[in-house]
Amino acid sequence: AAARLVHAGELVAAADLYAEHALFFRAGRLYEEAGAMAQAAAAYARDEEQPSSWRKAAALYLEHDDPAAAAALLERTGDWVDAAQAWEQAGALAKAADVYAADLNEPHKAAQLYRDAGMPLAAAELLAAAGEYAAAIDLLVAADAKAHAGKIRTYRRRLLDQGDRRALGDLLAEAAGYEERAEIYMSIEEWTKAAEVLAEGGNWELAVELLLDRKRLDHAIALLERRAEPAAQAQLAGLLCKQLRWREAHGVYHTLGDRESAAVCLEKLGRYSEAAQRLEELASAREAPRLSQAEEMDLGALFDRAARLYRAEFRRADFERCKRKANHYMRRPWLVLEIVPPRAIYVERANVLAVVIANQSRGIAYDVKL
Repeated sequence: AAARLVHAGELVAAADLYAEHALFFRAGRLYEEAGAMAQAAAAYARDEEQPSSWRKAAALYLEHDDPAAAAALLERTGDWVDAAQAWEQAGALAKAADVYAADLNEPHKAAQLYRDAGMPLAAAELLAAAGEYAAAIDLLVAADAKAHAGKIRTYRRRLLDQGDRRALGDLLAEAAGYEERAEIYMSIEEWTKAAEVLAEGGNWELAVELLLDRKRLDHAIALLERRAEPAAQAQLAGLLCKQLRWREAHGVYHTLGDRESAAVCLEKLGRYSEAAQRLEELASAREAPRLSQAEEMDLGALFDRAARLYRAEFRRADFERCKRKANHYMRRPWLVLEIVPPRAIYVERANVLAVVIANQSRGIAYDVKL
């Protein structure tokens, strides 16, 4: 039937008949011979068996100014360059960019097309995926820095991870407060800078903790030396003791009025008499008519420490005074020999003194040896 129609010169009718029976390639050729180019292109495009038909259809669409239809067919044939150019010709810049990005691996061209299509975020993400964070930032800043502030900050963080100092300055300038600035410094492991920023914001405790965690003892001491708070000064003195800087620590403890800790520093410096005096003064100031057992034990320990230091300096009277009090509060015995009665006894020409062992403390002496 189609042959008779062709023989009769009715090419379009014959082509319609072929198309009805899914013989699209034959239909396309007849449409083309008849000059019905739009119908020929449509027939070629519907041919699922011969990819060459799609190329013929695409060529016809391009000839008759329908690049969008041509681009879709060129994508089916894998002619990515021609497809991308056809999408550009059709004004579908985003679709052209998709082809350049996914199939042609040309991120710069794709980013340019996304930008021209009014899709700066897609363009920036493409550049960032290629590791070009600076270009992505510039693109978003040019488009709308305020609207894309979050992405810009993210890309600057990526640049910072790569060691870009310009990104560091930009991030610090945009930081909302001390904590964010400190976090930026910590992200690049500049612990001292982070601690300084925290201290400027009044959070010196966290700053010192950060420095100590990172083994920056000298920097922690320097930071605390600039703080006037008693808690900071007390922590400073403790760190100085860790470094065996007893003289400096003693000065700090003396300023704070911590006589017990100051006495420890004096002892470490070999100034035993001064240390003992400070401890005795401290213990004497705490004496009271009524004390709990725990308070008495603490008081006894202070007197005992003072006695030990006096003994090291061979100050016997001071040693005995403090030791008696230590034994009294710690409930230890203090034994002395007493002559009873206070006169000599004459027995067979021998001069004998009667003596007793007297306990002058509250502690019980359970075992006495002479």
